[in-house]
Amino acid sequence: MEIFRRALLLWVAACVVGGMVGCKRGKSDQGSSSGGVGHEPTSEADTVTQPLTFDFPAQWRAPDPEVNAFVESVLTIAARGDYDAFRQLFAMAYTPPSRQEFQRAWEAIESIRVAGLYGDRPGEPEKYYLHAVVDRRDPDGKGRLKLDRVMVVFKEANRWRLGPAPGEVIELIVRAASQPATWPAS
Repeated sequence: MEIFRRALLLWVAACVVGGMVGCKRGKSDQGSSSGGVGHEPTSEADTVTQPLTFDFPAQWRAPDPEVNAFVESVLTIAARGDYDAFRQLFAMAYTPPSRQEFQRAWEAIESIRVAGLYGDRPGEPEKYYLHAVVDRRDPDGKGRLKLDRVMVVFKEANRWRLGPAPGEVIELIVRAASQPATWPAS
């Protein structure tokens, strides 16, 4: 079960980080201002399961267009179920899930929405934390249909790469995202 959770986390992170580059917007998305993208089947995996959709809203885009392009490519690769391209998104220090783990996770996910992209410091961040909300097709072993996933995006050998975020960062981001917004008292 832990291997599946890890594979799902890595897959979702990959999905969230890079899928918009080169994507075609579906007819239903043409009026959308959220940046959401439909997906037409392009691989053998697509013919088995309904297409995965993703959304990378403009409000969560980084000032660095390279980072946004990487996140869009991750999302695109994940949406089309391209395992070979997916595993190449990870830094050398991290082992991506097996092809079978990836396929199981891919089939379980209906959609991915970027819920945050946070730099590690103001100005020019060295790394970003990508928060994604994953909608599952069926409940997981704990009965959940929505999952929060956080990945780290950083440069390795002058290329943007993915890796799992540290536990304390995941907890902080997910907890902050679940809190209602508050307005200052007048």
